[in-house]
Amino acid sequence: MSPHLRLKLLAVFSYVSPSDTTCRVCDKIVAGLLLIVLVAFIWVGASQLIETIFKDQSFDHPYFLTYFNTCGFSFWLLGTACRKPVECEGQEVLNDELPPRCPQLLKFGRIAMVIAPAWLLANYLFNLSLDYTSVASNSMFSTTSNIWTMLFSVCFLGERINPFHVIAVVLTMTGSILVATADAKASTAETSSWIGDGLALVSAFVYGAYTVLLKYHVPEQEEALAMPTLFGCIGVLVLTFGWPILIFFHLLSWEEFAWPSRAVLGSLTVNALIGTNLSDVLWAYALQLTTPLTATLGLSLTVPFGMISDVVLRGRSFGLQYISGSLLVLVGFLLVSFAPQMWSRLRINTCETSEA
Repeated sequence: MSPHLRLKLLAVFSYVSPSDTTCRVCDKIVAGLLLIVLVAFIWVGASQLIETIFKDQSFDHPYFLTYFNTCGFSFWLLGTACRKPVECEGQEVLNDELPPRCPQLLKFGRIAMVIAPAWLLANYLFNLSLDYTSVASNSMFSTTSNIWTMLFSVCFLGERINPFHVIAVVLTMTGSILVATADAKASTAETSSWIGDGLALVSAFVYGAYTVLLKYHVPEQEEALAMPTLFGCIGVLVLTFGWPILIFFHLLSWEEFAWPSRAVLGSLTVNALIGTNLSDVLWAYALQLTTPLTATLGLSLTVPFGMISDVVLRGRSFGLQYISGSLLVLVGFLLVSFAPQMWSRLRINTCETSEA
């Protein structure tokens, strides 16, 4: 076979049609959306468990809860440590040489030093705000992370925002406000405070920054174990440098240190392993497959899912305002998921109409 003919055959068989590329993009988006839905279900269960820890088990220690959950990320490094090092940049690695995972750990360790403070601060302020304000107000102000994520994505990631993205954010925030005000009317015993509301707003701002930082430092092209390795490094950093804050808060009488009982420790462990460690890594994978705005709006899915869980598990009934708000959140999430495709199709149809 002549070299010329061989090159022609290679070009034919290596050709990837536009339809194949489109299918791959759609599969990626669908996989990311399914992960977001799964994470929302996990977070609904975790919220119920955190409420049990704070109220039913009388262990109201927001920073200890945040510190304990984040330290659990360290277990993700076991997967990296157990990998068999066989190659490093195309070269074989001998037994007496530096394993290839060491440069990887150094790389993600440096990224974790940037992301870990934002993660710890956002989650601590969120948990702390629950001590000063109602759950309804906390949920309402936390949805402002959608706005910050959208702004940061445009400014630092160069993402394009179309009118459908803006409409999706407005729908989601409107739905969350309707649900929050409905909760406030139903729960007259809970009181709101401007301190708790302010903490929730700052938490939303930091969480938006954390989301964009994560997308920026760990793009989709990273290797499969990028997210577990990164979160494992975050866990080690917080484990190493986070404990002095426990002592500092105890000395200031801000949060007195108390070792949890066996029952509370069991609840904390389940919440850390599933409600934080597993769910946040899955959410980070979804962030890689979609966009920061889509992943952040996915947090609001806990509103309709929480309503369904209360109906099924507790037999609770909801009014029209609560149901309408939940539906708006769901519509907003679906809209932002397919906003780029819808905007492209609308522009194509507009151009065809104007040419005709």
